[in-house]
Amino acid sequence: TQNYTSEQIQEELRKIGSDISVYAGTSQTTISASTLVKNLDRTLELMDEVLKRPAFNQEDFDRLKNQQLEGIKAGQKNPGAIANLVFDRLLYGDEHIYSVPNSGIEETVAAITLEDVKNFYNNYYSPSISELAIIGDIDRQTVLDKMEFLKNWEAKEVKIPELPKAKPSGKTTIYMVDKVDAPQSEIRIGYVTDMPYDATGDYFKTYLMNFPLGGAFNSRINLNLREDKGWTYGARGYFSSDDDPGPYTASAGVKANTTDSAVVEFMKEISNYRTNGMTESELAFMRSAIGQRDALDYETPGQKARFLRRINHYNLDKTFVDEQNQIIRTISRKELNTLADKYLKDENFYILVVGDAATNRAKLAKLGYDIIDLNEKGDVIEDGKIDTQK
Repeated sequence: TQNYTSEQIQEELRKIGSDISVYAGTSQTTISASTLVKNLDRTLELMDEVLKRPAFNQEDFDRLKNQQLEGIKAGQKNPGAIANLVFDRLLYGDEHIYSVPNSGIEETVAAITLEDVKNFYNNYYSPSISELAIIGDIDRQTVLDKMEFLKNWEAKEVKIPELPKAKPSGKTTIYMVDKVDAPQSEIRIGYVTDMPYDATGDYFKTYLMNFPLGGAFNSRINLNLREDKGWTYGARGYFSSDDDPGPYTASAGVKANTTDSAVVEFMKEISNYRTNGMTESELAFMRSAIGQRDALDYETPGQKARFLRRINHYNLDKTFVDEQNQIIRTISRKELNTLADKYLKDENFYILVVGDAATNRAKLAKLGYDIIDLNEKGDVIEDGKIDTQK
C-alpha cells in the first residue's frame, strides 16, 4: 500500500493473529478479514489501508504479470487447462468476457499495463456497488461503529458493461484439440442454459434433478465411468449460474484408449436420464443426502458470511433455506423428470475432446457426430490452416 510494504502488512497481521485477503473472480472482487474481536480495530485499520490506498508499484506489477504469463504457459501443457479454456470459448463465443479464463490468455495479459490496473481500480471499486457481511461475537451497533472508515470511502457512479448473450449452440458436434501422445483425454460436454441463479426456482430444482445423474459420487455418470469401467478418477455433471445464465457441464479426464467409449457412455447416461428420468430410490436418496449435507454448510464464520452475502446479493428472503428444504421434501419425481427433459439438451451439446488425435479421431468419427478440429486456443483448423473467422 502507500504506507506499508507487503512484508510490513503481513508482519502487522502476524503480530495480532489476523488475516486479510483479496480475491478477484470472474464477476466480483472480495476483500475479507478474519480476526479476534480484541484485535478488530487494528485489523480494520489495515483493511482500510489495503482497500483505499493500494500502491500499485511497477516492480510488483511486473513480477505478478510475469508470474501470470508463466502460469498460462504452463497451463498450455495441461490438457485439463486447455479443455477448460477452449470449452468456455465454445460456450460463449469470442465476444463474451466469460470466454476468457480467470488467468487470462497470453496475448491479453501481455498487453495489460499498470495504468490499466489503476484505471480498473478507479472505475470499478466503489461502495456504491459493494456489499458487506459481518459475522462474529460482537453486537450489531458496536461493529457498525467500528466500520465508520467505510463512510470515508468515496462513492462514484459505476457503469458495469452489459454482457452479450452467450453464443447459441447448434446441433451436437464434437470438437477435437490434438494433444499429441497424451496418455489421457479431457472431455467436456454441455451448453449454456437460459437460467440465471435462482434460490428456489428452476435453477435450484435442476440441482436436485441432476444429483442422481452427475452431482454425487454415486451418480450414474461416475458409477459408470469410474466404478464400473475404471476409465477415470472421477466423472461429473452440474449446472452453474450466477447473475447471468451459466452452463450445464459434464466432464472427466479418461484413459486415452477409452476416449470414444467414454463419450458414448456420457451421452448414453444423459440421454437415458432425460428420456426416462430418475427412479423412486434415486429420489429418496437425493432427499436424504442433500438434506444432511446442507446442514453442514453454515457452521464456520466464513460459511455464514458467504451465506449472508448470498441473501444480500440476490435479495433473498431470510427464510429461503426453509423454502429450499420444503422443496426437497415435496418436489415430485414427475416435476424433476420434466426438468431433465427440458434442460438436458443432448441434441444441442458441445462435445470437446482434448487428446491424441492420431489414435482417437477416426474412432470418434464413427459415433455419427460432425467433428471440427481446433487448436489449443479454440481456433478452427481447416486443411492445416487456422481459420479465426470460425
